[in-house]
Amino acid sequence: MFSFVKPKPQSKKALELKRVRKEFKKRKNQGQKVYDDRLKIKKAEAEEKNKKMRKLEREIEGREGEEDDEKRGGKGKENPYMKMVMQFMKSGACVWREKNQRLPQYLERDVDIKFSDVVGL
Repeated sequence: MFSFVKPKPQSKKALELKRVRKEFKKRKNQGQKVYDDRLKIKKAEAEEKNKKMRKLEREIEGREGEEDDEKRGGKGKENPYMKMVMQFMKSGACVWREKNQRLPQYLERDVDIKFSDVVGL
């Protein structure tokens, strides 16, 4: 079971290399912890921002005293048209006009019209 063979003596370079590798692993683990902490902070900030946005949406719709949409079952989100509108607004897409068509008096050529401009938000 036990071996009475002496281990080979290691050179100074080998010992230094082992030490550097351990230190590198330690830094890498610390870096991973810092990265994980940053992700947690970003998630918390995003969640807080989402809560504020939902609160503002409720205030705009005139539902200040009601609970969150998630708790109520999301009655406002059942409308398929509203779902499409919300998806369009989140995408940030633009409505493009045909280039050769004569423009109305109030529009300029090569100007993108966003959905929020059309809706008046």
